[in-house]
Amino acid sequence: MSSEGSQKVNEQQAQNYIGQLNLVFEQTEQMVKQSFQETLMGLKEKCFKQSDKALDFVDCTNKKSQQFESLSKTMKLRLNFMEKKMEQCFQFDLNTEFDQFKKCGSQVVQVGKNVQDILMQELEKQ
Repeated sequence: MSSEGSQKVNEQQAQNYIGQLNLVFEQTEQMVKQSFQETLMGLKEKCFKQSDKALDFVDCTNKKSQQFESLSKTMKLRLNFMEKKMEQCFQFDLNTEFDQFKKCGSQVVQVGKNVQDILMQELEKQ
């Protein structure tokens, strides 16, 4: 196989890997958003069932919202870190530094898994 042929394979591998990284990020971001929406609705429903008076409902939802807002900020920061890490990966020259790019990409995937795991643990506490 000529070096030109192997370079095309690496280019294709790189494009596939870039696509996978983008997909991991998009799926993680979507999971966080969807989980937040579902959880927030569930918390409001829980407060409604526990409350006899409007004031109790307001107090309950305010308390839950504050806890939830803190988690939301944390998850946004984690997603931001993941995105910045991806940008760092894309700085590698895919022709000469593909192995470093893949290693960096693996770290991005791990960050995504961590975000999902932490999110699930925190949502179970709600």
